[in-house]
Amino acid sequence: MCDTHSTVSSLNLDPSLSKPSITVRPKVRNHKGETVTLECEGPEDTVNFSLLKSKRLTALQEMKEKYKRANFSLPALRPEDAGRYACQYCHTTNPFVCSELSDPVRVTLIDNSMTTIIWASGAAGLLLALFLLMLVLLLCKKRKKRSTVNEGIQPMNRLLEQNAGTDHSDREDHDGVTYAVLSQHSVKIKKPPSQPTGPESCIYASVAK
Repeated sequence: MCDTHSTVSSLNLDPSLSKPSITVRPKVRNHKGETVTLECEGPEDTVNFSLLKSKRLTALQEMKEKYKRANFSLPALRPEDAGRYACQYCHTTNPFVCSELSDPVRVTLIDNSMTTIIWASGAAGLLLALFLLMLVLLLCKKRKKRSTVNEGIQPMNRLLEQNAGTDHSDREDHDGVTYAVLSQHSVKIKKPPSQPTGPESCIYASVAK
């Protein structure tokens, strides 16, 4: 019988024996404190199954009846339980002649605290992205509003410039003197229509001698 400190090199491997298979249940990543089951299955019965981690024997299950499958449980999963596992089987009649190792499987441990940190980091990143998006939208809105105001001010400025250049605009300086800007253009004055003239009245005066 193999002890718990045996390695693959201390056993006689028979290449003619079919390799067993190993399955992790549940197959998803496991959290700290959960129970993981490693299921080993061989091609024939009347065998003993061994579970190895990093090619070192960690558990041995002696089958008292004809079974082709053995379950190894890892209760209350701890960080040191994470790693690569494989299994092999040996005949009960000759326990030192065993099969080759199965293809390894990996037990992955997820720390809940790390999961919380990851979720918190993701939420913080999402909030930052939303804040930056709102800031960009606010700046675009202010720029558009400023452009609209400038478009309204320009016609007003042009109107003021035209009023300042009119011919009859008055300017008053600080001394209270008022200046008038005279236009150089001739002013056309319409003559009133001529009134019909009647017969001229004659006044005669007698001169005394």
